[in-house]
Amino acid sequence: METKPIVTCHGDQSLFSSLHPSLLQWLPQEAIEWRRSYSRAPKTVFLEASFVPYDEDILPSDTDKTLVSRPFFHIFWTSCDLDAYKQTTREELVEWTSALKRKNIPDWLIVVVSTDESKLKSKLLPRSSVFDKIKSDFCNKTPDRCVVVNDPLKQDQKSNESWQVMLQRLRTLLLQAFNKHLVKYEDGMRNLREKRNEPGWQFTNFFLVQEELAFMYEMLGLFEDALIQYDELDALFTQYILFFAAGNPVDWMMKYTNECTKWSGLSLRKPINRDIRDLIKDNLDSLLDFRSYLFSRQCALLFLLNMPLEVPKRAMEFLHNTVQEVRKLKVEMPVGTIDCWVFLSCLEVLNKCEKFSGSDPIKSYSLYTASLWDYARKKLRFLGELCGLRPEPEIEPTSDQLTLVLNLISGLKSRDDDDKEDKTMQPPEKLREALSSKEAFTRTYLELSELAMGTFKHISRFRSARQIGKDLANFYILQGEPEKAENFLMDAMKSFHQEGWHHLADDMKLELAKCQKLLGNRLKYLKTVCQVVSSPTLSKEVRQSFQAEILEIGNECAGSNYLLKAAPMFVVEDIVVQEHSIICDQAVSIDLHIKCDIPDTVQFDFVSLSVRPHNVTKPNVSGKKLLCKADSGGFLREQVPNFNPVKKPVPSHIEVKASMESSSCGIVCVNSQDLLRRMDSTKNYRRESQQIKEDFNEALRLEKVELTPGKNVLSFSKEMKNTGGYKPGQLLLKIGGLDFLKTLETEEYFSVSHEEPVCVLKPAEGDYLLSGITQLAYLSISPGSFRLNPGDKLSLETSDSLTVTTENDHNMLVVKETEDGQPYEFKVHLFHERENSMTSEAQMIVISHSFALPVKMNLTFNSPFWVTHKVLTAGDRKYIQISLDGSTKEKFLLTEALLRCENPDVEIFPMNKPGLELSVSRHQTVSYVWQLKCNSSEVTDLRLVYSVLYGSRLDVSQTTHKLSYGFSISDFQTLYTVKVDVKPEGDSKDCRVGSGANLTLRVIRSPGCNLKTPVFYKIEDKPEVWAVTGNSSGLLDIAAGKCEISLTVIPLVPGLVHVPKVTLFRPSKDMLKKSEDNRKSGSPDDISPDQEGPVQQGFPRGQVYYASSAKQVRILQTSSKINAKRS
Repeated sequence: METKPIVTCHGDQSLFSSLHPSLLQWLPQEAIEWRRSYSRAPKTVFLEASFVPYDEDILPSDTDKTLVSRPFFHIFWTSCDLDAYKQTTREELVEWTSALKRKNIPDWLIVVVSTDESKLKSKLLPRSSVFDKIKSDFCNKTPDRCVVVNDPLKQDQKSNESWQVMLQRLRTLLLQAFNKHLVKYEDGMRNLREKRNEPGWQFTNFFLVQEELAFMYEMLGLFEDALIQYDELDALFTQYILFFAAGNPVDWMMKYTNECTKWSGLSLRKPINRDIRDLIKDNLDSLLDFRSYLFSRQCALLFLLNMPLEVPKRAMEFLHNTVQEVRKLKVEMPVGTIDCWVFLSCLEVLNKCEKFSGSDPIKSYSLYTASLWDYARKKLRFLGELCGLRPEPEIEPTSDQLTLVLNLISGLKSRDDDDKEDKTMQPPEKLREALSSKEAFTRTYLELSELAMGTFKHISRFRSARQIGKDLANFYILQGEPEKAENFLMDAMKSFHQEGWHHLADDMKLELAKCQKLLGNRLKYLKTVCQVVSSPTLSKEVRQSFQAEILEIGNECAGSNYLLKAAPMFVVEDIVVQEHSIICDQAVSIDLHIKCDIPDTVQFDFVSLSVRPHNVTKPNVSGKKLLCKADSGGFLREQVPNFNPVKKPVPSHIEVKASMESSSCGIVCVNSQDLLRRMDSTKNYRRESQQIKEDFNEALRLEKVELTPGKNVLSFSKEMKNTGGYKPGQLLLKIGGLDFLKTLETEEYFSVSHEEPVCVLKPAEGDYLLSGITQLAYLSISPGSFRLNPGDKLSLETSDSLTVTTENDHNMLVVKETEDGQPYEFKVHLFHERENSMTSEAQMIVISHSFALPVKMNLTFNSPFWVTHKVLTAGDRKYIQISLDGSTKEKFLLTEALLRCENPDVEIFPMNKPGLELSVSRHQTVSYVWQLKCNSSEVTDLRLVYSVLYGSRLDVSQTTHKLSYGFSISDFQTLYTVKVDVKPEGDSKDCRVGSGANLTLRVIRSPGCNLKTPVFYKIEDKPEVWAVTGNSSGLLDIAAGKCEISLTVIPLVPGLVHVPKVTLFRPSKDMLKKSEDNRKSGSPDDISPDQEGPVQQGFPRGQVYYASSAKQVRILQTSSKINAKRS
């Protein structure tokens, strides 16, 4: 509203004219709190004013009840000096204040503008200033009514401060004036409302009074309070209408029952419709006029409050209520006029909302604009039917209908239509154009339908969109364009079906069938008719008629192949494969349980069940029934375009971000583009999936099959020639030229296999096949895909080391009769030559004329025991130890153990008792020991042969077998004996930690040894046990037969400690040469390990006997510890 509170200005007009722009600019810059009466919540307002010259004639009196047009405040401006004040200004002030007092107006202010800077330099003004004179003469009791301003046109601090003080004083006094008048006005309005039940009370007068208060709130910027006034008036008027409908009429409402001659609709192009307001003032308004004006004022305030969402939200309620009020008051209106008014009002609200399309909440109020588009569409359709504008080409409007069009158009004229500023087509023009011809009506109706449908889809109200689509389909069918109607009917049918509205879905099926029949598309028509025949909600007569039509079409097109889905007419409930594993040339049996949703019996030419290859991973040995997935069938299972009847899509991931500084959190949708995109489109929808017919050459087939309504069982059987895994693929029901195809979704399968014969050989006792004995075993033969008849002979062939015979000592097996599916078993005797190894391999071949190829068996035999030998030394004496380790839990008995040698210079003496019988097994090891006595030192290599007799209860021959084990030994005679002795130094009896001890090393050459060369000794380095002082290695000369050296060692740990270990080596040639050079030069004959050069060669095992290897020395602990270091 452009009107502002009026403030008069008197005094120096030239001064005011210079300050007027600044005053208009700065007055509304700061807010001021308005504390209202009756304990109402305070408001913050920004005050504006319209400054006009003072005139005594415009001063209001006490009896003046206006608010908007009255001057609320009065200001006197002056900038005179003392002389001018005394001569003229004082008289003007006296006249001005006297006029205000006569009108009983206390709301005024005197503003003194001072330009004399010398008088304002001190904090206190001189008593002789103009401000003091005015204050003394006129504001003695009200000093706040006079204010001084220091040259406001200057841009300095003092001027700005004085200017702001004046503005703040003006705001305060203005608000006080407003509040005083508003309180008085509200009291008068309240008194008027309380008299509403008295005779002669007029609602129009009360409406104008309360609207004046709303105008005042709007001038102050309190749009919410202004809207409350109109809402209260709306509620009060509605209450009187309800009283009238209940039989309690009032006199002032009788004018609203008069005939309505105008139905120009709602107008929102101007904030205030002055024409209708003048009619209300003159008490000449109709019900539609009053309702339109009241709602237009509410909309104007809602837009000022930046609440465009409320406008379409209130519009639907407003339109429906107004139509009901017209009926309740029985207003006389020509037929179709109220529909014109509703149509024009809907378009007016929608056009106004489109101007706010750039604001944020546009998507929110689409929920309400969709209903407005749909309401306008319905009213236009009614008007078209009323005026003969239906789309049928053969129907033309009659003369009465043309006259009706002229009458309707005549009541659309309004003054707002003469507005030339708005170049867009206004609602009255749009309605005139729509009613002018069939083509214009069709164009407008389709445009409104598309807008309504698109908006409903945009807000995910697909049910409403499908209903509009259904109306459009009927419209296109009447227009003779069934190809455009098919998609709308299809979408509506799918929506109703998925939401469970089966009766509505079936109605759509019938409409769709009629549409497709008009199109001449036989395949689509058959698909829809199949749905109709299987519908449980339609009557049996309707279903029978369509079933008869299907059969008739099938017979007519016997040479064609129309591929149709079997479901939902024929639903496969269960598939049962009788045997899941068969062999070649064996018949497979499959039972199909089919439910037929048909009204009458149908006879098919044939029914085929195809099988497809299947990868068999886990055989179903249990034969447990596996159900196939239920199928509701047909294109009704296909997804409706962007339709989700259960819930709206939710983001797959929601990211939550928290800020600890501001103590706030937020939710970020990472896939908002997917969620906020348009969810539906007329052209972009998912097409029905196409079925592909599989190969039926190898299918299971039944001829002349009759299916009755309800449950049926079909049994298929066929011999399978090819191996592999198979599962049921598709079911084909053939009748004439119609192929009903069903792709089966099942886990049932069967496998056709060709198995090779399998032979298994297991011992009768024990876990392994053993070599070296005659063992009883069972030969198990599974013929696989081959067949063995009683009396057939099987021959056995083996490798050279293996002998296999029957109980009758021949290698031919005779097949005996056995149970079906069970393997054939034979008893055989096995003997495999023992080898001195853990396992050994052999091969057996089974030959039969019933088998395509011989069956080869690779056998593994375990040795019952294995033999090892070891040379033992005790000084110059030598011993041979033979050990036998068993590998089975069964015991083998050993007798007559013997060790032979072919060398005459060697004698062998057994250490075991003669004739001793020992048993060897997995848990028991047997050892034999013999002493070797060599009569010549020249014996270096020796060949020995060990033999023993063994037997076992596992041996079916009950005979003993001989085991022979030959081996060789070399360099086994003792050449040197090494002795090490450690004794404490001095008179001490025991060695102590940290104290020195004498280590004596003696090396003695055996009598039979003829070697004269020195030997190299080395004491093993163990610094944590012994510390050796002196040479820990060196050469020893044993030319005299023995050699002895002494070293000092220091024990480092207490307890029983092994003496230091000494090892002998053969010295290398470089080592001997260096030792000779040291002897000739007189250098010490010591060779450290770092000087050894090439690696020395060790003696073979048995040539050196270390006599002190197990000797220990007692070491005692001492209180003082000596840190010994190796030299």
